[in-house]
Amino acid sequence: MQLQQGSQIVQFDLLRKCGLLAHTSAAFLKNCCTEKLLVACGSDFITYSDFYFILQKGGNRMSEKFEKLRFRVAKTGRAKYISHLDVVRCVQRAIRRSGLPVHYTNGFHPHMEAVFATALPLGMESIGEVLEICFAEPVEPEAARTCLQASLPEGMKLLQVYQPVHKMGELAYVRYRVTIPSEQPEQLFEQWHAFLQQPEVLVEKKSKRGMRTVDLLSQIDCQVEQVIVGALVLEWMLSVGQPESVNPNLIVTAFASFAGVSAEQVQICRTQLCTAEQTEFL
Repeated sequence: MQLQQGSQIVQFDLLRKCGLLAHTSAAFLKNCCTEKLLVACGSDFITYSDFYFILQKGGNRMSEKFEKLRFRVAKTGRAKYISHLDVVRCVQRAIRRSGLPVHYTNGFHPHMEAVFATALPLGMESIGEVLEICFAEPVEPEAARTCLQASLPEGMKLLQVYQPVHKMGELAYVRYRVTIPSEQPEQLFEQWHAFLQQPEVLVEKKSKRGMRTVDLLSQIDCQVEQVIVGALVLEWMLSVGQPESVNPNLIVTAFASFAGVSAEQVQICRTQLCTAEQTEFL
């Protein structure tokens, strides 16, 4: 197949061999050296205008803009037993069923541009997950929330939809609410303070580079301590995405061992994602 532009003839098979049609990402084309590409494609490219003409006809999306929306998601009930990767697949299938015009990446293996700000540990509930979806065309936020909610499984609810305010890299902290059942919550409250007064609490944490020893006390920022009927309620602000960041389950297990109580009935709920200033991540 050939394309005629004036008196110039450019062969599409050369473009395919060099990966410059639909399988070329916008980021690559924006950052590549055009002169080197012209040389690599051979003498059939006479001018730079021919090159950009073909990129435009070949479906390049360098000049297009895509709309991003963020959804605050609640994951409760039986849904807390769905792993993070399964939740991602579930959301992708829900987006396909909803018929929303989601944007796909370019390249040989296009994938849907829908990501969570951070993973939620298995077995934890949340009312503050952040899901970002990139759409190929402008959509009405509330209409998108309604369409997507109809396709989500039981236990997953879209609480809010808005346009992004912060960059993903600005996420720094996560707020958790921890409810520890007890017949004597006042005594458990005193044990909690005794736990915090220890010099250090060292645990082994699994990381990408193997096992790592961390001090739990240096990671705990306890902002709320409340004694209610039959339970002690704590709110922790923990760092996320850092080498020293810890899973709240590690803290619960260490405290349960210290206080001589069972950790099985402890309820952990992620309530909010926050920036470095500990304001809500939007």
